[in-house]
Amino acid sequence: MDVRLGDVDRPPTLQMRTGEMNQEHIDSMEQAIRAGVKLPRLRCFRIKDENGKTRIVVVDGFHRYQAYFQINEFETIVPIEIKDGTYFDAFLVAAAANKEHLGLP
Repeated sequence: MDVRLGDVDRPPTLQMRTGEMNQEHIDSMEQAIRAGVKLPRLRCFRIKDENGKTRIVVVDGFHRYQAYFQINEFETIVPIEIKDGTYFDAFLVAAAANKEHLGLP
C-alpha cells in the first residue's frame, strides 16, 4: 500500500533508539530514493489513540521516513506495510525491529 507521508505518524515513544538519528545514513537513503532505488516498505500499525481516533504509526523505518520527508516533506508518497493492532502491539514490534538492526539504522 502507498500512502502520503503526512498520513503516517512517527511517535517518539515507538523510536527505540536514544540520541539523534544518523543523518549521513538518512542522506544516503534519500539519494538512493531519488535514483529510483526501492527501499523496504515502512512497517506500520493502524491503531486507535487515547481519543479513539484511528492513526497509522511507523514501527520500523524511522530513518527511511526521514529520508522521504527530505524529498517532499509530508506530500511524499511512501510504500508501507500495515497491520491492525493496539499501541502495545506496535510497541512490541518496534522493540523487536530495533533488535534486528544491530548495525546502522
